[in-house]
Amino acid sequence: MFMTNNPTCEDEGEWVFELTSRFVSETVDFQAECERDFGSGAFVADWDYDITTLSTSQVRSRIIDKNDIPVSFNERHYFVQKGGTKKAGRTNGQDRIYFFENHDGNTPSSFRREEAYGALSLGSGSGIGGRVVCVRQLDFTKIMFDFETRQGDLVFFDCNGDVDGTYLDASALPR
Repeated sequence: MFMTNNPTCEDEGEWVFELTSRFVSETVDFQAECERDFGSGAFVADWDYDITTLSTSQVRSRIIDKNDIPVSFNERHYFVQKGGTKKAGRTNGQDRIYFFENHDGNTPSSFRREEAYGALSLGSGSGIGGRVVCVRQLDFTKIMFDFETRQGDLVFFDCNGDVDGTYLDASALPR
C-alpha cells in the first residue's frame, strides 16, 4: 500500500485523507484507484460528506498540509465526489468530473467553480488528469516498516505495543 504521510499511533482510528500515487485521467474508476493504493477500506473523498464536514482549519491541516497540496490556478486537479457522484453534468457531449484545487480562497475568474470551502475550490471539467483524494480509517494492527529506506523487518503489531510474532523478510519487497 502507498502512504503519503507518516501517521503515528495517536492517529489510530482517525479518518485520513490521502492522495493516490498515480496521476490518472478523469475516466478511470476512482474507487478502484483508492483501493489499489490504500486497501479495501479506502474510498473516494466526498465534498459534501467528508470535506465540508471538517472545519476550514481541519481542511488545511488534514488535507492540504498533510498531502502537500500547493496553491495553483487551473494546473492541479484533485478528484473527489460530490453527493456520492463523480459527474457534475455534461457539456458539449462530455461528462464534467468533480475535482478541487487549492486557490487559497482566491478562485480565478477562469475557473468553473461549483463551490468553495476554505482554501479549496470545487470545480468540474473534462479531458483532465489528476490524483484521486481518498479517505481511510487508520488501523495500526498492520505492517510497520520503513518503506522509504526499505530497511528493517516487517512486524505486525498494534498500538498497544503488542507484537504478534509474525515477521516477514523485508528483502522480498520490491525496491
